[in-house]
Amino acid sequence: MQTSFYFPLLFLTPRFENDLVAGRYGLAARKWETSTFDLATLATRHDLHLPYQVMDVMLARCNLELAIHEAASQEEAVEYLDCFRVGAYLAGCSPFIAPFITTKSINEYSGINERDSALERGVKPKIPSDFSFTVGKLSAWPLELSFSCITKPNALRITEDRFSNAVRTAEAWRLLSKGTEAARGLANAFLSSPLLPTRGQSLLHMWTAIESLFPTVSTEVSFRLGLYLTVLCSKPSERTEFHRKMKSAYGVRSKVAHGALEDVSVDQWNEAWSLLCECARAVVARRAVPAEEELLHELFRGAADV
Repeated sequence: MQTSFYFPLLFLTPRFENDLVAGRYGLAARKWETSTFDLATLATRHDLHLPYQVMDVMLARCNLELAIHEAASQEEAVEYLDCFRVGAYLAGCSPFIAPFITTKSINEYSGINERDSALERGVKPKIPSDFSFTVGKLSAWPLELSFSCITKPNALRITEDRFSNAVRTAEAWRLLSKGTEAARGLANAFLSSPLLPTRGQSLLHMWTAIESLFPTVSTEVSFRLGLYLTVLCSKPSERTEFHRKMKSAYGVRSKVAHGALEDVSVDQWNEAWSLLCECARAVVARRAVPAEEELLHELFRGAADV
């Protein structure tokens, strides 16, 4: 049986007027406040697999909700969320948290305590919704119960264009990641690295995913990674500058890994994040993770053309 699942997205803010829908994805701005009493009502009359107090704390930073429609299961809905996350980040959005998953929208269950009381008394509720104690049950499960996330303050707004671009990339990523272990490694880095407690740990996690694109590189690592990433991510006319930036970023990674740099700056973290995004964009554009031999062939072919 297919159904819809809903994910509150923390930190992000809407910059669109009407609810957005594309394929099986929907994005809606939060319309109502959700009181502690609403959530307590869900806890007593519905099917919550996490404390309602945790939901209350998490929703304090929620302005948006992502819907996955026609999902066969909770697991499939989470898979679609992960693909959307990659698409959103490649579209320029800040990292975000999806703390839990529900079978009803926040705009449906907000006000349910007052609405249940109003219906029992035969009066009109203040917050309009068809969802009440007389209409089915809501289920909720924990997902990312983290209270910290490395965000990009200048990239918290989601526009209609960003949503459309995110969905297009998400659909391509879903197909790509099914048979590509390295692509799944990149997706895991997008999911996990912003949630790590320090920027240094986060940076190393991102580099682990980047290096996993080239699993046979075990010697002359800095040189070969720089070469492959430059060919993978940049145009021939941009390769000199890209290679310079990549070497600088790898130098930061090495200092962190060897304990020579404890305090990673925001700019240094952003450089690693940008490189992770560039790798993912290149993989999406190519519809595959190219082998090292292919990248060398590209490099030599480009040199021959010059």
